[in-house]
Amino acid sequence: MSHRIVHSIQKTAVGWSAIIVITLIALGLRLYRFDTFSLWIDEMYTLRDALIRDKPQLTFTLTRLFTSQYGVSEWSLRLPSLLIGTITIPITWALLRKMFDPLVAIIAAAILAVSPWHIYWSQNARFYISIFLFYNLALVTFYWATEDGKVRWGWLALSTLLLGVAVADRITALVFVPVAVAWLLIGPILRPSFHWKPVQLQKIGLFAAISFGIIAPLHTTQFSGFFSYFVGASNYHPIMLVGRIAAWIGIPLFITGVATTGYLAVKRSPAETIALLAAWVPLVALSVIATFTMTFPRYGFMVLFGWAILGAIAVRELIHRLPGRGQWLAIGVLAILLIEPLIQYANYQAADGFRPNWQAAYAEIDAQSPTPQDLIIAPWPEIGRFYTPLPHIEWPTDVTPDQVEQYGRTWLVEGMWTFTGEWRDYADTHCRVTGIYDQQRLIQLIQMRVYSCTPD
Repeated sequence: MSHRIVHSIQKTAVGWSAIIVITLIALGLRLYRFDTFSLWIDEMYTLRDALIRDKPQLTFTLTRLFTSQYGVSEWSLRLPSLLIGTITIPITWALLRKMFDPLVAIIAAAILAVSPWHIYWSQNARFYISIFLFYNLALVTFYWATEDGKVRWGWLALSTLLLGVAVADRITALVFVPVAVAWLLIGPILRPSFHWKPVQLQKIGLFAAISFGIIAPLHTTQFSGFFSYFVGASNYHPIMLVGRIAAWIGIPLFITGVATTGYLAVKRSPAETIALLAAWVPLVALSVIATFTMTFPRYGFMVLFGWAILGAIAVRELIHRLPGRGQWLAIGVLAILLIEPLIQYANYQAADGFRPNWQAAYAEIDAQSPTPQDLIIAPWPEIGRFYTPLPHIEWPTDVTPDQVEQYGRTWLVEGMWTFTGEWRDYADTHCRVTGIYDQQRLIQLIQMRVYSCTPD
């Protein structure tokens, strides 16, 4: 039965029909409630940066275009990410058809279509989905530029251009460099004919240096901000960082990819080796960086592409190599890889898109008929000002409870950060809880409370 399905997928018309259906499913999953989740602080930074005209990054340019056309709202801010995230699915299919085969292409596209991590960034007004697309396009075109030991300069130039778009959004896309270097070093081991001449490596190095010389001046703010704010502020143990990334990838897909890694390491196919490098090398690079730099799991989002390929290869190999009833194992693995993410997607929807529900918190304040003399104390007042015109003081603050008595009521919004010290005492003695909006995000409980406070 599985062989008949494989044979059907390899037909062009069936393959096109399948990817159209998968893309429509992906669009539906990304459209559902994408404009109802509350904005979070990084999305407010996107809005701020989009309004700065001298920022040419793709994400900010598209955000500026859509908000100027449709006004500022959750819908217009997130629309660029939704569109980019959706077109990533058929683009992945097209790339992998050429790089591997129709079966790997359609399975990998389906895995990405239902991936909660991919859906999350497709519903976020941030640049990570753009980085995902252009980083992996750059990686695939770099592979085509060098796949047989010869340098195709047209493909290499295109790869550099695509990487430039990704780096423009965030310099974390430079984890591409260790992947490319690892590929250039491993290539000659895979095939005796795959042998780099010194002059070729020198030209590639010169090409990379010139490209960096062109790209770097355009991102001086990013580079200076990285060294002034992130370096020396390590916040994740490397093992914890990789564990969080694995949880976002999906534990069944991660385990399947680990098992596939051992198999492919012996097989030593060039295309499958670049998939291994795409999955693993950025994790190693981020683990090293995490020892001395502030990092977050989202910086490794682009590796999902490699892990989707490893999952697809695992299913393909099971189909081709297991006879008779063994085919059901392949179907079972594929079912787990597609159904488990949908279960996590349901959890994601139930948890308000894994972001604090600031929108509900401020709606609770508005429902209490506040006066213009009222004051709100909350983390990230940029978010509060988006939802209410009341004056804000940012928490943590040097202001004391005694200094707010000139106002009417004081509202405390406790989200992400918990009130401490004299403000904790003030909340316990002068305030009552009017709203509770706690949220379970994977293994982390995000507490959110709204307090209405009356001065003495």
